[in-house]
Amino acid sequence: MSGQPEPRELADFLPDLPQWVETRWILWSSGCSVLPGDGDGAAFIAHHPDVPLGAVVGRPTSDAFEGLRGRLPPFELVAQEEDAAYVRGQLPDWKFSFATIHTKGRAR
Repeated sequence: MSGQPEPRELADFLPDLPQWVETRWILWSSGCSVLPGDGDGAAFIAHHPDVPLGAVVGRPTSDAFEGLRGRLPPFELVAQEEDAAYVRGQLPDWKFSFATIHTKGRAR
């Protein structure tokens, strides 16, 4: 990809898995803003226009996290487990909570 793709285009690159539902919803929301974290759209922070909710995809640069610091609380940010330590390091003064996503298994 060249340049930063549109939010809806970014949603199309995310796996169709339960842990990405909120992120995809944010990206599909009209007026979604994206703080780019790299040049090709592989890492970024998306922010819902009407709900105090954002999502981190990948490991955006420190500049992307700078864009969050001015937002007034309460503001929740969703990050994937494999990126949680990185995000925590970028936002050391934020409170962190872990969530488990439950999915229906196959019938036995």
